[in-house]
Amino acid sequence: MTATLTLTCADGVTLPATVLRAAERPRGAVVIAPALGVPRRFYQKFAAFLQLEGYDTLCFDYRGIDGAGAEVAADQIKLADWGRQDLQAALLAARTELQAPRLFLVGHSVGGQIPGLAAGAGELDAMVFVAASAPYPRRYALKDRMQIEFMWRVLVPLLGRGRTFPARKLGFASVDIPSSVMRQWAAWGLSPGYLFDARHRIDIGAYARLKQPILSFSFADDGYASKAAVEALHAHYPAAHIEHRHLERQAGHTYGHFGYFREAQRDGLWRETADWLSAQAAP
Repeated sequence: MTATLTLTCADGVTLPATVLRAAERPRGAVVIAPALGVPRRFYQKFAAFLQLEGYDTLCFDYRGIDGAGAEVAADQIKLADWGRQDLQAALLAARTELQAPRLFLVGHSVGGQIPGLAAGAGELDAMVFVAASAPYPRRYALKDRMQIEFMWRVLVPLLGRGRTFPARKLGFASVDIPSSVMRQWAAWGLSPGYLFDARHRIDIGAYARLKQPILSFSFADDGYASKAAVEALHAHYPAAHIEHRHLERQAGHTYGHFGYFREAQRDGLWRETADWLSAQAAP
């Protein structure tokens, strides 16, 4: 069964979410936290796969993405609020509405960066990260470093002066992104500590208290999440038991930043993930 749910954040902002319920008593509930500039519809085939595996799933849009959170002005949207407000609302809804015996998170890219900002993350039973990293230019090969620095040092300051950054026209994302979010992302990325850098004045104390098992996927052909940047993020979850599966380049296989969620991975990475979740869901 598929349903649309409206999430209400603590600050009153409302967000759309899609819920897929397992046919029988669920083994657990999975919240899917999207990447930067990726609408929730991108994850529907993956969510449907998890549904068939016996999991209720909930995927949502962050404020400012694809029309979500219209109550707040675009220039007032903060990237940190995607964790503090939006992800927190999704976790609360999954816990109260779905009432599954276990609660899991699948965080894609920024979705794996922000769990420690959500007050309810400590109630998660386990997390799966896909291409989640703490990016900083020196953690990338030269070609990727030049591209990411061009984005942060040139495109964001030049094209992010208005309310909306033209991410869709640039081919960076399938939807446009609030300029305030892009500016904050660039500021984080140009700091060695990313969002954890003291200069950003973000309360990161909860990260050290997250003790759940984490399965983290990274890919050698991913220009946005290098192995070094992924490992840098892992360091900010010091109490968690992290299993890192890094996939090297293989002939005939293209992963990049988004390939994990393509349906071609149904019998590959999706199956690996489902098997791992089953182990965590076992009594």
